[in-house]
Amino acid sequence: LIGQGTFLELFRLAAASEGWRAEMTLLPDGAFPVDRLDDRPVATIRMVRDESQRADPLFAHHGPRRTHKEPFDTEKPVSDANLASIAASADKDMRFVTTQVPARRQTLRDLAEKALILEVETPRTMQESIDLMRMGPAEVAANPDGIDLLGPMIWWGSRLGMVSKKDIQTPGTQSYQVGLDMVKGQTQTAMAFGWLVTPDNSRLAQLKAGMTYLRLNLAATGAGVAMHPMSQLLQEYPEMAEMQRDLYGALDVAAPDHVQMLVRFGHGVKPGPSPRRPVRDIVRA
Repeated sequence: LIGQGTFLELFRLAAASEGWRAEMTLLPDGAFPVDRLDDRPVATIRMVRDESQRADPLFAHHGPRRTHKEPFDTEKPVSDANLASIAASADKDMRFVTTQVPARRQTLRDLAEKALILEVETPRTMQESIDLMRMGPAEVAANPDGIDLLGPMIWWGSRLGMVSKKDIQTPGTQSYQVGLDMVKGQTQTAMAFGWLVTPDNSRLAQLKAGMTYLRLNLAATGAGVAMHPMSQLLQEYPEMAEMQRDLYGALDVAAPDHVQMLVRFGHGVKPGPSPRRPVRDIVRA
């Protein structure tokens, strides 16, 4: 639902930029159950021609917006001014808090690293990622909605039998170790963290969190700051429960408030665009 929220907010911004008002009714047939989604729509949208609509300044950054998954430059800090400008784009009904205080930042780096390693070392949670991996251009083209593994090393490795999904999830293999090394590269180079807190964990709150996240991501792009979600600590399965309690303590968040997103900030090499499904796979006219 957070992902659906990002889509809806980008849709609204795009419509306004062309003189349309996108009137959205969220969860029109009621909220989904706590344990599953069903066939009810996430939202209905009524398009109304409205010449008073103007492009939101954030919309200018939709093209270059990226999710940066590579290590960040630890010699290049994120300024307080940048963090403040990003946080200012958050919805007023929720809180977006940031920190780059060294001690607190290191606590969050270490927690994020432990959570990523736990996900990799827990077979059933790792399998969820394996099932969504698209290895090489043919798989990505057929299913442009998962974890895309592209580039010459993947292409040659898969053809020579040196890289496979089985290797990636098998301890002791080179591919498995590369995955663990990548975890440390991501987490231990975070130059700042931010977290988005809603007053509860309702389906509506999740959807609105996604809408706010899109705006935060656009604001970060405009500020020239790389942004990367670190969602492992927020996943709700038994093995993660203790670490999640540690996270809430480190962030000074207590129920019923709920952390919907945790992100790292920094500066790094800009990646290319991720694959996307056709719009008609998502929107029904």
